[in-house]
Amino acid sequence: MSELLESNLKKAEKGRAYWLKFIDVYDLSARKYVILIPDAYTVDAYLSLLFLDDFIQEKNAESIIILSTDSIIKEVAFCFSKKIEEVILIDQEIKDALLKFYCLYEFSNRLIIASLTQPKGRRGKGLIQTGKVCYAEIFAVIVYGLTEIKKKEPPKVEKEQVKAWIEQNNKMIWQIKQEDSNGN
Repeated sequence: MSELLESNLKKAEKGRAYWLKFIDVYDLSARKYVILIPDAYTVDAYLSLLFLDDFIQEKNAESIIILSTDSIIKEVAFCFSKKIEEVILIDQEIKDALLKFYCLYEFSNRLIIASLTQPKGRRGKGLIQTGKVCYAEIFAVIVYGLTEIKKKEPPKVEKEQVKAWIEQNNKMIWQIKQEDSNGN
């Protein structure tokens, strides 16, 4: 077996072990979901929170647990939804192991990877080039499986760091929409 394959399988095994430990601690009922936000400083992270209540409503979810490697998500997440049960900070190694395990197969329909590019091999961003849909719509349909997409406004917040993160990402969404509408 090649070293790369062996390394990937070991990483996936760690991801499996973490997931089994996680579901031992947190009861994942039929109406509870886990959202893994792989990178806090991407438009995908922002969209995962912006469309979270729509996802919750469409899936009739009771609550959400968010996994992230960055503390900014812990600060901003609760501004977007009242149904977030907890935001759990995980280290990079656990995130990478979960993504590697998820690459093998979708081991749980309760785990949502909030990214159009991760795990490695996802190609959701390629649909933007068609010029027919915007990035936010692609994200909502591919990642969350939403059947109806409504224009969303960001929450109003006072805390400066949270406000800056929201404003920066909301501005980026607008730029992506402008590029899409121009066919670029």
